[in-house]
Parts: sequence; C-alpha cells; structure tokens
Amino acid sequence: MFQFFGSREGFDSAFAQCLFNKNVRILGLFNDTGTQVQLQELGTFSTRIYIDCSGQSLPLCAQLNITTIPAIFNGAVPVIAGPLNRAWFEQNIGCDMTENGTMA
Repeated sequence: MFQFFGSREGFDSAFAQCLFNKNVRILGLFNDTGTQVQLQELGTFSTRIYIDCSGQSLPLCAQLNITTIPAIFNGAVPVIAGPLNRAWFEQNIGCDMTENGTMA
C-alpha cells in the first residue's frame, strides 16, 4: 500500500512515526557529533525517537549497556552502534520509504 505525504516534512514525519511505532529509539548525547549526524540522517522528526543518555535517562542507558553513542535500540535486537544511514532503517526495521515521498 502506498501513501503520498506531499512534502519533505510529511515524509520525515511519517518515517519517524514508523520508527516510533516499531519501538526504535536512538540513544545518545545531544552534544555528541555522532548523535547529531544520526538525528539529521533520520530527518526533522527524529527527535520523536531520541533518548538523551544523561540526566533522567542515564539509568536506562546503563541498563541497556550502552557503551557507544549513538546507539539504536528496537527491543528485538541487541543495541546497535550508529550512526546508520536511512537505508539501513528501511531494510532492517521495515520502514520502507521511497524517494518520491511515499511509504510502501
């Protein structure tokens, strides 16, 4: 099933929502260059799935044994070191987005 999103913003929002719905979370530190690269790779709405590994979330990151940031977690696979490109998420998570703004 294809759905047209009409704009880059709609495309990024739908992609981030797909990742969110599949329990994907990006764990990192906001002031870390690698974390920023990962968030930019995933688009404007990637903060929807971002967890900062400082302050209140530090115990969660420790429980998940985060040893490198950014890290990608979806509950079904071990934490994966990032940053990873959008194609990796499309292929491995199943949020298959096409370049013309549709989601397969």
